[in-house]
Amino acid sequence: MLAKLELTEALDRFLGTISAPFEPWIVWRVNPTSFPINSQEIFFMAMLVSITLYIAVSLLTCRKPFNMDRMLHRGVYSPSGRPVERMPLTVREIGRKLLGIDANYTTGDKILAWSVFLYSFGYSFIVIFLAVVIWNYFSPLSDQWWADYFYVTRIVVAGIIGLVSTVWFSIGGTVDLMKLFKRLATKEDNVLDDGRVIGHVSAADAAVLNPEENKTDDRIR
Repeated sequence: MLAKLELTEALDRFLGTISAPFEPWIVWRVNPTSFPINSQEIFFMAMLVSITLYIAVSLLTCRKPFNMDRMLHRGVYSPSGRPVERMPLTVREIGRKLLGIDANYTTGDKILAWSVFLYSFGYSFIVIFLAVVIWNYFSPLSDQWWADYFYVTRIVVAGIIGLVSTVWFSIGGTVDLMKLFKRLATKEDNVLDDGRVIGHVSAADAAVLNPEENKTDDRIR
């Protein structure tokens, strides 16, 4: 199509100019038989566009402070009425915050969160990526070594993790499903919790908010 429109050379010059500062890592050259931008580069550009649009739309449309505590049922809006707990700013708490660990996490939840982090960052990034890159830089590895490396990391380790996860999720999922049905049997239904929105809050929330809260949506506590 580009060749028929006589745009191949023009597009080649345009993309070549853009990719020139990043060569030899990024080389965009247009020809009649192939597309110069690979899937990972398209994925990266899509992320940049999405982030830019998210920030731009947020800045252009968010003109008033929004009561996040009410939307998330935190603090005075929580069923218990307890204030929002603030974590102290320590190294340990920062790590917990980054992993999303809060007071609702059980010991098992914490073990799972830390194990996923250690596997994703410690093993996948530090051990089998960064350490191997540094090793290969100072002492180039053989083709046979790379074949064994991918066999172990992509087949053996992945197979073991898949087997353990299948057994774990099958047993844990069955137990949790039984607990879910038991809780649903004793749950008290709220007839107002039907999806309606009144004054920018759900009908169920509007029924328990005081009259002043019902009149306005921009009061922040």
